[in-house]
Amino acid sequence: MSAAPTRRVSSSFGHWNASHQNHQTNRHTTTATTPLPPPKAHASYGVTTKQQYTMIINGLKYNTLVRMSLTNSMDMQCESWHLILAAMKGNTSVSDIYIGPNFYSRISPKEFDDFLQHIASTLVNLRVLSIGTLEFTKTPIEATCIAKFVDTAVNLQTLRIERNLTIKSLEEAQMLAQGFRNHTTLRRISLPSLHPSWTDCTLDPLLEALVAIRGLESLQLGLSEESFGWHQQISNPHVLGKLGGLPHLTWLVVSRFHVGDEHVEQLCAEMTRVASPIKILDITKTRRVTVTAWKAVLQMLQAECHLEALDMHCARGEAVEVKAQAQLFMRLNREGRRNKLRQTSDKEEWVDTVGRFFAKDVRAVNILVRESPWICRRDA
Repeated sequence: MSAAPTRRVSSSFGHWNASHQNHQTNRHTTTATTPLPPPKAHASYGVTTKQQYTMIINGLKYNTLVRMSLTNSMDMQCESWHLILAAMKGNTSVSDIYIGPNFYSRISPKEFDDFLQHIASTLVNLRVLSIGTLEFTKTPIEATCIAKFVDTAVNLQTLRIERNLTIKSLEEAQMLAQGFRNHTTLRRISLPSLHPSWTDCTLDPLLEALVAIRGLESLQLGLSEESFGWHQQISNPHVLGKLGGLPHLTWLVVSRFHVGDEHVEQLCAEMTRVASPIKILDITKTRRVTVTAWKAVLQMLQAECHLEALDMHCARGEAVEVKAQAQLFMRLNREGRRNKLRQTSDKEEWVDTVGRFFAKDVRAVNILVRESPWICRRDA
């Protein structure tokens, strides 16, 4: 007699989704997605709010709940909420939590802080925390709250916070930095709306802490629209440059910071030094980048074969020619400049690749021939 299938459930306060996973153990696969009906329609859908809470509680209790999406407002004092919190203790199945703006916009900062600390300390296999936003929700999230959460969620791999993350003082910036500095499992961090709000603010401590996370694969940092233009934010160009030395980082976005030529030069120098694996680099919505920064990028690209895409704003007309050359090198990288065109020993494959992608671009062919001198040997 075959074993009963294990049920893995994804649930939210706005909708529910239950699915059986189909592995190699004769498990059947079915998926049901039903929007939570309005009060008068409960009977026709067959799912009441109480039944929904019961399903979530059972999913936590019996370790069948994998993804939890909190999308609607919740009364923190109701019995069902306390039962949900209690059921989290000892849970080993939940790995992914999404918190929507309607959830955290109607609770106090203290309640939100307590909730994050609870899930960080009880859900031992939590890997992903994502906090969304909507334009009409202005409730910020406190940096101290996230600092404590990151410091406690020791197995977290992905952190994404779209809402304004308020940093009120240098001490709070240092506290946030300390939470990240001690973390070893984080791989993906997205903080696109940092909101420092003190005079002469600097986020150097935060960047220095992120450099200490050697396994980081993708990083997005940005200032809120309200913060852009107030202060310098990154006072030491070397701090930004150190991010280019992370051994596994392939995607880096720095948005709305006062990044200047000296920052880009330091970043390019470090990327060249370590042969950085960064493929996508965005330095957008800055005010101080000139053609000098693009020249540093071009110099890096002449020796570095990983970068495939760069978005970096510059004064109109200043860097047209340099940007065109840089874009050419990045196109070569996208088409396999390192693997197909530099390291291959097959002349036929090399000619085929060049013919398909670069036959009409004399500059590209010149670069490729210069970088692959073996192609001109008769014995190749």
